[in-house]
Amino acid sequence: MSNKFKNIGIFYNPKHFASLQPVCEKIRLLSAKNFKIFMLKEQEDNIFENVNYLDEFVDEKIDLIIAFGGDGTMLKVLKQVLTENTPVLGFNHGKVGFLSECEKDEFNKVIKKLLHNEFSIEKRSVMECKVKNNKYFAINDIEVGRGMYPHIITVDVFLNDSLLYRTNGDGVILSTPTGSTAYSLSAGGSVLHPQCNALIITPNNPHNQFSKPVVVSDNTNISLRFMNGEHSSLLNIDGINICKLNPRAELSIKKSDFCSKFIKIEGKNFCQIIRNKFNFGED
Repeated sequence: MSNKFKNIGIFYNPKHFASLQPVCEKIRLLSAKNFKIFMLKEQEDNIFENVNYLDEFVDEKIDLIIAFGGDGTMLKVLKQVLTENTPVLGFNHGKVGFLSECEKDEFNKVIKKLLHNEFSIEKRSVMECKVKNNKYFAINDIEVGRGMYPHIITVDVFLNDSLLYRTNGDGVILSTPTGSTAYSLSAGGSVLHPQCNALIITPNNPHNQFSKPVVVSDNTNISLRFMNGEHSSLLNIDGINICKLNPRAELSIKKSDFCSKFIKIEGKNFCQIIRNKFNFGED
């Protein structure tokens, strides 16, 4: 039996649960297996038994976090523990749920696999974005767009200080391999295997149809320089609006020293997951 994980954090998205009873039952099962359970105070409820509450997961040495929800839930948890190198295991209660390793009805089976060491920990690249004196981290993607403003955005894209191209359109999306199945894919970008040491730059609705997605090494320093005249644009990271950018703003993006960690269960692989989630190869 595995003793790798002793302290387990639990996080759930209440939007996906009409009742907390299913979460309560999962906590009981884990407690019966001698795991020590931690939850955030924001999710405290009398229905949960044998739970220790924290302000943040980083306040205690957590070995593993189990997340119940969709991709948004996974991104929220991964961001919370990014600097702690804590692995996350997701159970999909949302729609596509591409970031979640398992479906909601697989819980008991997956816990047995954890106990028998039938899993691995997969490290994935994270991007670091600097705007003036502010630093942000992206698990999935960094998107600069026009937001509600009906105007074209002009962006010069530089790789290691060399101009790659100027793109005019709705903006630019920079994505990690993890995020290549999200907004970038919808904008015409390629799917990258999670273990690729690469980033993908995807123009969003470019006016010039020869502005295409470009895959670069994740050791590349990327700069975005805006040439928008009087118009501002918006910075969104992992689907969250971060700030408004001035017309001559400049962003610096590179691979972060931190990485996100995903629990991978034996018997599941990237090809299988992508076929099931996106119906790849089907007419």
